[in-house]
Order: sequence, then structure tokens, then C-alpha cells
Amino acid sequence: MLLNPYFDRTVYAPAMGLGFLATYVKKKVDCDIKVYDPIVKKLNRTTLLEEIKTCDFLGMICFTESRFQCFKFAQDAKRINPNIKIIIGGPHVIGLDILILVKYYFIDFIVRNEGEESFLEIIQNKPAKNILGITWRNSNGETVQNKDRPLTENISLYEYDYELINDIFQWKDGEVNMKLRNVNHLPIIASRGCPYRCSFCASFNQWRCNYRSIPPKELVDLMESLVNKYNIHYFRFYDALFMGSDYRLIEFSKEILKRNLNISFRIDLRVNTRLEALTHLRKAGCEIVGFGLESGSNKILKRINKGVTYLDTITILKNCKKLGFWTIGFFMISLPDETQSDMNATFKLFKYLQVYNLQFFKIHPGTPFYTELKNKQLIEDTVWFDNSMPDELFHSKELFITAIYSRKEINTIIINSFYRFCINYPFLIYSRHGYFKGSFYILGSIVDTLLNGFLHRTIYSKLIRN
Repeated sequence: MLLNPYFDRTVYAPAMGLGFLATYVKKKVDCDIKVYDPIVKKLNRTTLLEEIKTCDFLGMICFTESRFQCFKFAQDAKRINPNIKIIIGGPHVIGLDILILVKYYFIDFIVRNEGEESFLEIIQNKPAKNILGITWRNSNGETVQNKDRPLTENISLYEYDYELINDIFQWKDGEVNMKLRNVNHLPIIASRGCPYRCSFCASFNQWRCNYRSIPPKELVDLMESLVNKYNIHYFRFYDALFMGSDYRLIEFSKEILKRNLNISFRIDLRVNTRLEALTHLRKAGCEIVGFGLESGSNKILKRINKGVTYLDTITILKNCKKLGFWTIGFFMISLPDETQSDMNATFKLFKYLQVYNLQFFKIHPGTPFYTELKNKQLIEDTVWFDNSMPDELFHSKELFITAIYSRKEINTIIINSFYRFCINYPFLIYSRHGYFKGSFYILGSIVDTLLNGFLHRTIYSKLIRN
């Protein structure tokens, strides 16, 4: 069983990594393998634990937000089936591998970084001491950290069998415009890694700035086969950075146009992408582009080592508007040293977007900001094992003396920013949510603004967060 152990929160993206693992193992080993995303499938812990009785291996992906659910499920699985081998991977465990095995006796292996080869060798019962990229416990109970496994340069070797994934063909991208809602959607990944080192991100810790992508022609081959096999009309790329260069973006676009593929797709780009590349993408069927903008303040962009400026941001957003893209921006607030003035600079960017996603900045292990906090003795690794702590560690005054705002203050700022967006740009709300739901958001925003935040404390605030 391969499991994404979320049981009590909304999941917007399928756990694509588990699908790659399942496909790779299935090609190499004669075995039954199932992949579960419980919230998508509406499965509970009891049902899955019953199935554990017949499993030889349990592999789980662990994110910071799901760590307690992950470890609790592993403990229950080992209790129900003492012979099962439990393997944990994912971004949360990479730098905490030794501590996790010391703390949790019921976990057998930690797979660090890229998982296919290491996971396969565990399934094949290869001696643990010879498996690169894992941390394990020897017969004396000592924790052993093997050498890292080199990252695979040719990621075309890793395929994704969609038929192994439950309900994947019912999946929809919830951030698209109404026009795209009724066509067949499919999530897809064409690259691994990221060459940049933003201070809030653990990508460097996981991928060591090693960026690899499928060649444009091979990628279009894959998309064309999926279109023909499953009648797909919209692809959502979940790459941290799509294609990695303007040249490859243009080659990819030309290849789609050459084949007359009648598709739409969504990608995430850097704000220094050139107008020429954007123009080719638009002609090829790219309707939606997302940007990790984070902030509208040059001071904050420099503080988080983003490597771009406000001018870069405003230029590409205007270019996207000119070309007719549905543009999505991802932001964070309560970043280190961020003031109200910095936040106001961020809010001014919303008018250039069809959708904005504003997140409360959270601390994750393995990031430069986490290292900074550790060096200041404001946090230590034991925090990730403390059940009295929340699943998500927000950068707020309750937890960190370096934070400027409390959790309540930031939550109020996030809600109020949504109200202003609804009131100022009703057409965009209708375009995304339709007339009925859009009217609910707009009217609710007006009423709560007049009531000075009364609805913050009702079910309405939960609805708009979703």
C-alpha cells in the first residue's frame, strides 16, 4: 500500500509522487500495489487499517502538516500487522531521518530524496546496507544513514500509470475559469527539482538545486498519447518550474502547434520569463499561468532570496494580461521582517490577477529560514515530535519573538484581503465561481465589511477559506 496520510483536511493536489513509485515498482516486480489518497477517495483510517492486514509493505509520503497523522497510522499499522515493513519518504523526513527512527520504533526505513530506486530495492529485499539513499535500523537497533543516492538525470525513465490511481479521472483543478470546468482534466509532472534557493523552501535540501525535465518533444508525445487514450482536454502541470528555460518553453509550444493538439494547459513560471516565450505558450493552448510571487515588496523579495524584483513582477503580469492569460499568483504574509507597508505592496498586485492565493507563512524543516531560527536558538528539531504543537507552525508572535504579528491578526488580514478582492473585482469572482457561488462571496464580503468582521467568527469564514 502507498498512502498519502491526510484524513482530516482538504487536499487540492493529488499525491503524484506515489503514482510514480507505484508505476516503477509495478514494472519491476510482480506484486499487487494500491495507491490511496484518503480524502479524495473518502476513505477512513479504519478501512485502510483493515486492508493493512494483508500488506507486506506500507509506503507513506510525509509532509510537515501531515506528520502526526503519518506517524500515528504507521504505529497502528505495525500493531495490526507486526511483519509489515513501513517505509516513509517525503520532504518532511529528509533532514529528520535519524531522529524519526530513534523516536518511532515502528518505522523501518526512511527513503531520502528521489525514491524510486531505493524503494524498489527495499521491496526486492536487497540487503539494507547496500541500498543508497536510505536510513534504517540494523540488528543491534542502531540507526544507520547510508550514502545519498545520485539523482537520476534522465527522468523520462519514470512513468506514471494513471490507472493505478483511484479516481484520478474525476479530479478537477479548482482554480480554473468556468469555461474549463466541464472538460476532462488530468494532473501531470514534467520535471523534478528547482535551480533556485528561496529561503522559505526546502527544495534545495531535497533536490540539491539539480533541475531535470523531460525533453519538449517527449513531453508532447506523452500528452498526445493521454489525449488519445483518455480524451483529455486540460492538463495541470504540477512542476515547481515548468521546462526551466525560455528556449525549452518555445520548443514545447512549437511541438504542440505542429501536431494541432486541441488542448488547454496550466503551468507555473518564474516572473523573468520573456514575452516571446509567453506568446508562444498562449498560441499553443496555455490558458492559465501561475507565479510564486510571494510579495510585492522589494525589501521582502530580497529577504527571502527570491532573485527577482517588483519590476520583474509587474512587467510579466501586464504581459500576461495583454496576452489574455488567466493568471494566478501565490503569496505569503508574515514573512520575516515584513511590515504592514510591505503587505500593502503585495495587496496592490491582486488587481492584475484572476486568482490569488494568500498563505500564512509557515516554518518547515530543511529551509534556510528554519536554519536561521535554529541558529538564533528560537527553535529546535524536537518541535516536530511535540504533540502539543499544532500541525502547522505559523510564523506568528505566539511561537516566535521575531514575528511582528499574531496569528489572529494575520488571519484577519487574510480574510479582509479576500473581502476587498470580492468587492473590487466582482467579474473575476463570477468568472471563477459562477453566478450563484460568486454572489454568495460578494454579498457576504459586503455584509461582513459593514458588520466590522462579525462573520469572521461564523461558518462563512471557513467556507471562503475553501
